[in-house]
Amino acid sequence: MQRLNYLALAIVFYITSCNQNTPHSGKQTDEQHQQTAVTDSDKLIIPGKKIGKITLGMDASGLEKLLGKPDLSDAAMGKAWLTWLSDSSARNPNELNIYTTYSDSTMSNKVVKQIRITSHDFTTPTGIHTGVQYKLLTTYSLQKLATYQDIAVYDDIKEGIAFETGQDSIVHSIIIHQPGTKVTDVYSYLHPEMKIVK
Repeated sequence: MQRLNYLALAIVFYITSCNQNTPHSGKQTDEQHQQTAVTDSDKLIIPGKKIGKITLGMDASGLEKLLGKPDLSDAAMGKAWLTWLSDSSARNPNELNIYTTYSDSTMSNKVVKQIRITSHDFTTPTGIHTGVQYKLLTTYSLQKLATYQDIAVYDDIKEGIAFETGQDSIVHSIIIHQPGTKVTDVYSYLHPEMKIVK
């Protein structure tokens, strides 16, 4: 079952234990070009909106159909952080973390509120992905909002995108959230030890 979950995650999020590039001739038919565009869209990070096929506000009941059962879950009071790992046996597997909660006071259905990824396979329209240096994030108006362990959390509140960096000033994860709200309003639940910067 674990293997099937990993296979579903790898297909949808293109996260594999071995990253291989397939060479091509450089000549593409219209059909091939269209397929490339779709693939790129599936790997796209849109601030305040989506990462890949997962969008903010989408019905959380559809997540398992896309990704399989999460490897980890931390749920309480109708709120949950769900985690999928690229390879749970790996020393440092890539993570996909999704925060869900009730969409409104009727508590009838849950929706996606935040999305966090560590895989470098996903990129913003300007080419930003995990693994790049913090100094390259010049298109964003970032504020340092919090720290935990050796990680600093920087957020472009208006755009709805946050970045986690280590002491090496490298982006370790990217988080998408509702524009106009601080990422820490929700993300701090995943890291209770987080210290908010005042």
